[in-house]
Amino acid sequence: MSLPAWEDPSVLSRNKRAPVSSLRFVSGSSRTSLSGTWRFHFSPTVDGRRTDLWGEEGWGEIAVPGHWELQGHGTPIYSNVEYPHPKDPPRVGNDNPVGTYRRSFSCEVREGRRYFLRFDGVESFFTVWLNGEEVGFSKDSKTPAEFEVASLVRSENDLVVQVFKWCDGSYLEDQDFWRLAGVFRDVWLVERPGVFVRDVFAHVSYDPSAGTGRLAPEAETDGQGECETWLCSSSGEEVWRESEDAAVMLQQVLPWTSEAPTLYHLYVRCGEDLVSTTVGFRTVEWGSGVFCINGVPIKLRGVNRHEFDDQRGRAVTEEGMLQDVLLFKQNNINCVRTSHYPNCERWYELCDEYGIYVVDEANIESHGMGYGDESLGHAPEWREAHVDRVRNMVERDKNHPCVVMWSLGNEAGPGKNFEACADWIRSRDKSRPIHYERYNEVADVESCMYPSVGRLIAHGESEDDRPFFMCEYAHAMGTAMGNLAEYWDAVESHRRLMGGCVWEWCDHGLRQAKDGGWRWAYGGDFGDAPNDGNFCCDGVVLPDRTVTSKLRELKQVYRQVRSVATSKGFKAQNRFDFRSLTGLEARWTIDFDGEIAAEGRAPLDGIAPQNSREFELPKVTQPGNCVLTVRYFTTVDSPWAKKGHEIGFDQHFLGGGPFAFRPKTAALGARIDEQSGLVVADGLLVSPTTGLFRAFTDNDKWMRDAFLSAGMHELKRSLVKIEESGRHTSVSAIYLSKSGAGVSEQADYGFTEEGLSVNVQWSPIGELPQLPRLGLDLVLDPALKHMRWYGLGPHESYPDRKSSVRLGWWKGSVADQFETQIRPQDGGNKEGVRFVSLTDASGHGLCFLFDGPVSVKASHFSANHLLETAHMHDLKPDSEIHLCIDSFVLGLGGASCGPPPLTEFTRIDWPQSIAFTLARI
Repeated sequence: MSLPAWEDPSVLSRNKRAPVSSLRFVSGSSRTSLSGTWRFHFSPTVDGRRTDLWGEEGWGEIAVPGHWELQGHGTPIYSNVEYPHPKDPPRVGNDNPVGTYRRSFSCEVREGRRYFLRFDGVESFFTVWLNGEEVGFSKDSKTPAEFEVASLVRSENDLVVQVFKWCDGSYLEDQDFWRLAGVFRDVWLVERPGVFVRDVFAHVSYDPSAGTGRLAPEAETDGQGECETWLCSSSGEEVWRESEDAAVMLQQVLPWTSEAPTLYHLYVRCGEDLVSTTVGFRTVEWGSGVFCINGVPIKLRGVNRHEFDDQRGRAVTEEGMLQDVLLFKQNNINCVRTSHYPNCERWYELCDEYGIYVVDEANIESHGMGYGDESLGHAPEWREAHVDRVRNMVERDKNHPCVVMWSLGNEAGPGKNFEACADWIRSRDKSRPIHYERYNEVADVESCMYPSVGRLIAHGESEDDRPFFMCEYAHAMGTAMGNLAEYWDAVESHRRLMGGCVWEWCDHGLRQAKDGGWRWAYGGDFGDAPNDGNFCCDGVVLPDRTVTSKLRELKQVYRQVRSVATSKGFKAQNRFDFRSLTGLEARWTIDFDGEIAAEGRAPLDGIAPQNSREFELPKVTQPGNCVLTVRYFTTVDSPWAKKGHEIGFDQHFLGGGPFAFRPKTAALGARIDEQSGLVVADGLLVSPTTGLFRAFTDNDKWMRDAFLSAGMHELKRSLVKIEESGRHTSVSAIYLSKSGAGVSEQADYGFTEEGLSVNVQWSPIGELPQLPRLGLDLVLDPALKHMRWYGLGPHESYPDRKSSVRLGWWKGSVADQFETQIRPQDGGNKEGVRFVSLTDASGHGLCFLFDGPVSVKASHFSANHLLETAHMHDLKPDSEIHLCIDSFVLGLGGASCGPPPLTEFTRIDWPQSIAFTLARI
């Protein structure tokens, strides 16, 4: 029994033109957009699909480009691994939504001209009819499909496109994302001369020792014709011209790198047809275990990026793409992996222009088949489908200088089919290395996902002659990205380690109407099944690109301007690979316990790549702890930021004694309750009690179940004894869980002129599971909603995520300290705090002066409230203030998909203690 076209992997397309590079039409050829409002018919099944394609009744309307699920037809499905259709390759079943699109258009049909319909992206199988005749079909949803229609086009035209959500190709498109269907990229009518330039391959390289660039253009025509080729600089100045394809060595060209993305434009004319493509002179090398651009070993400071818009899905706009590129540049990101498919063509142009290295990935992921014998990578009948998708990517994107590595796909297992893919690329383009994490044997770089820091170091010390790449690491789900600094300490200290791409760029929350407003929805919120819940919320920015503390951490760790303290001042280091620090300055301050004693500016102009310069600073002495802060700013406008943009900073502790700050305090009305041994004080609604529980983060899943099963989130306090001696009171208590494990608390209170001195010490009882925190829980008066602290800030920090915060004085509302996560969880923690005050609008309230650095968190949400709430939209803030003061806070790590925190951020050295003075201010 023969299979229908949408379930036959041996039939990839019909009448589709062979893939070619992205070319700009200068003259002689043109394209007309057919995007806009189309008529539309939706069926949830194949059997119910529209067969009367030309009837006038029963049509609605839909926007193109777009997904039909986001326009009221069918259900968005978020699935990571499991196929949302029956797993019976190559069949997908009858419960397969089908959308039928129709529109009319006019065309001035000119004799001797060629006409093509071009679809930049359609998910997934689609068939095209024009004026009653079938044109053809295609399956690869993420690369263009172009069909010649010269024999069918008229002055007035009726175009129909029928799209199946699932097809045999869907087995190769099992990416971790929202499963959305439809005509999601632009549609064009292309007009070309009878003879035209069909394809151009601009083979380029750069010799850094000679400053020369080699160009070998390869042009292909459709029809018989001679080509003329020339090269112009970005300003339009002609630098070379040739009447035939020929290799040329150009003197004194400017190379392309992410730091200085100099572009040239190659023009090719055949008769009346004139096209152009972008050229960037650069050479990629990957021998001897080192990844080099233009002869320089580089590190890829990257992110993974799905195409995503919280209202449009993968139908992204140019404005959205530009926003992403600018945020990359502003936050020191120099690389992107197009996870896990070729992106919109405009994306590559922007990466060329602004300077972003691209790991270009083929539209192949068959994760749901596993990596064993069932892997489609082994199946001969699927071989051409694999190779076709790789071919479509390479041919389209081969001229983009931003593309520095080809990736064969993601999580699709090993097999002969990937050997065939690698062989095809090497036969077509030897100028870039090949990546494929699931079958390193066929790749030019070695790769893995989510290594521990220790495993990464082991890879760095390996003698493998291939560079090593973390294609995914530092899973950014929820309150996340612990140990990022430790990862990059390893990367920067091992030549073999070429960097990596954080998973991933943005949370995939879709806007969903809710309760008269909207919320960001995740898996299951649309009644979708199967689904993987909030696993799609794993980005360093929110769906609308709101900057988070995670992005600030990434920016700081990825910075390429650094400083070290010296006996005379500081030494500024240029860690860029190609550019000098001209156009940058350092702004420095010397402070004592946050009070600035000296400040100034140091121009960094002329510091060459991988060089440094020392700056002498004045000697100043005051009481308190001395800190040198050096921040790095741009002094000129750039294409991606206005002057005054901060690139990063460093802080250096220069010495000193105890924290010298002493607030002005007033009398504190406080006493120790004789029955409970708890503190009763002005402004305290609930006395300080021992707390071990925080709302779990997504990364806490490695320890969550053991903690809950032991009942450690529901401790019962028992008073052991109270002892009084003059103005001092000692209180002993124990806090036990249902399992009998817990902690003992020894609290010593002293009533002084400054306020109430508190010294609390804890010891373990029984066998404890991993604790998320250890400290004190307090509830404060609702009026005390203004927070000021000396510690790390201004944004949240955790023991293993604090590179991006600075020691100093900070202030803000309690509400502003809590950071939005689509699924509520712990957040807002502050590390290294020596002083904190919570005050009302008049500046009166409570203050805490700590004997040593502690962790502090103030919030309008209790841990239980956060734990029990599934969406940020549903959180209702309490009026009172929940304050946590901790001697231990568990590191974040990356166990939502990766390793738990490093041991140094999980270990509790018993006994633990906190000492502070509580006073009125």
